[in-house]
Amino acid sequence: MKSTNVLHNQNMFDIAVEKQGDVRSAFDLAMSNCLSVTDTLVSGLNLAVTDSEYKNIDITDYYYRRNQQVATDNLSNVNQYIFSQTLPFIL
Repeated sequence: MKSTNVLHNQNMFDIAVEKQGDVRSAFDLAMSNCLSVTDTLVSGLNLAVTDSEYKNIDITDYYYRRNQQVATDNLSNVNQYIFSQTLPFIL
């Protein structure tokens, strides 16, 4: 069984895409680690990465060959921008 350490701003879906190549494998990843897909992950947490029926080798190879890691969990800047805008409403 493989394992991975959680990086800053990673969520379960990021790890699923990076390690399995398919976002649907996030549910398998969460279950095998006794977590929920919506849990906030702490940097440095070691997760077991088990095989999933949802695996896309092309996607995992893409990230591996480019030595890229997915970390999209920090949306606070986006939310701050969206909610600070004054939007016109049609009544």
